[in-house]
Amino acid sequence: MRKPFLLGAFALGLCLAVVASAGGPPAPFGSVLTSFTPTHVGNGRALAFDFKSGHLFYTNASDLHIYITDASGANNGMLVTAANYGALSWDSKRGVLWGGRYDGSGMVDQIDPTTGVATPEFPYVFPAGDSCYGLQTGFIDGLAYDRVSDTLWLSDDNAKH
Repeated sequence: MRKPFLLGAFALGLCLAVVASAGGPPAPFGSVLTSFTPTHVGNGRALAFDFKSGHLFYTNASDLHIYITDASGANNGMLVTAANYGALSWDSKRGVLWGGRYDGSGMVDQIDPTTGVATPEFPYVFPAGDSCYGLQTGFIDGLAYDRVSDTLWLSDDNAKH
């Protein structure tokens, strides 16, 4: 039996590829093995996946919700938040989501995956002029949690760094 591992990405929507970890030859690079259209479509901004529960969390631009689905595209509810998140990452050590606000504040929050309650953790000040658009900094659209080093990696909107 194959164990699915999720490698997710989306641009102008949500695309999901499930790649088998054992058995049979690997699919050619770039092959879409499965895909779905989530219930709450829009200009996709953020995506995080909890391997243990199978929940996929995503946001849309200018929307104060974090939507919850799974690899089949089933609607598993939503979290109402006080901020629009441009970046999400799952923290399997703490069992929380990390969220980077897409509001110019550079604020990073821990988000309870059951209630949606956000705890502000810290603001990150990006270098002036870091956005390739030449706009204000602090619109986080890249955030990754590294479980091994317990580190967060951040990027500004269309950032140079």
